[in-house]
Amino acid sequence: MEAFVYKWINLSNNKKYIGYHKGLQDDGYICSSSNSEFWNDFKNPNMKWERQILAEGTSNDCLKIEQKILKEIDLRSDEFYNNARGSEIIFTDNVLKKMSNSHKERWKNMSEEDRKDFSEKQSRLKKGIKRSSEIGENLSRLLKGKSFNERFGEEKAKIIGEKISSKNKGKHYHTDEWKDKLSKKLKGNNYGKNQTEETRKNKRDVFLSDKNPGKNKTIETRKKLSESLKGKQSKTKGISRKKIKCPYCKKSGGEGVMQRWHFNNCKLKNNE
Repeated sequence: MEAFVYKWINLSNNKKYIGYHKGLQDDGYICSSSNSEFWNDFKNPNMKWERQILAEGTSNDCLKIEQKILKEIDLRSDEFYNNARGSEIIFTDNVLKKMSNSHKERWKNMSEEDRKDFSEKQSRLKKGIKRSSEIGENLSRLLKGKSFNERFGEEKAKIIGEKISSKNKGKHYHTDEWKDKLSKKLKGNNYGKNQTEETRKNKRDVFLSDKNPGKNKTIETRKKLSESLKGKQSKTKGISRKKIKCPYCKKSGGEGVMQRWHFNNCKLKNNE
């Protein structure tokens, strides 16, 4: 026979590799896989292997049989070492990891100008292409809850942030219809300086009560805040704050806090 289709089985973990070979069954051929996991396991003396011959025939016939078998199985699962169906790449975890490491290394060695050109080229190529719902859902799960720094790294996240900021600077995207709806919604409501004394009192009571989430943080929230601030140097430590005095209760304090709780908001204002 000119060729044969084979299956390697790792008897230690039941993972498999399927391929075809043009040659003799005893010519010493193992496989053409570039999967490092396969070769690490194959060379591991503690793992036992078995090869099964699935079909024999001409090179063309065996290639077709191999392709048919590979198309009927899920190569993204952990059951197989295969990363591709001939020229068709299957994005297994192993392949994705290699691609990610390769891209990171290439990005690291690029100059600022090359990075800019590369980003603009990628942006042009992707413009107008709609992602499938499956890709959108996978991206959503992958990126959910992650900051720009976690997604792209601190250096690239800074570039992206500055790019977004410069593009949106001075632009207003709200339509006249949206503005009209907001206007109707806010008419008759008292906000900011136009708040009634009753509204101010109600807000003050909430802030001073146990309903204030900032005053009574959960243990989980306190722990997260503590972890996020560990090792970070305070930007205001040692800097004296401007102090002002409330004309109603005569108390003094930092400008920000005093404006919030005193002056027009002071509880003794109406007692004079």
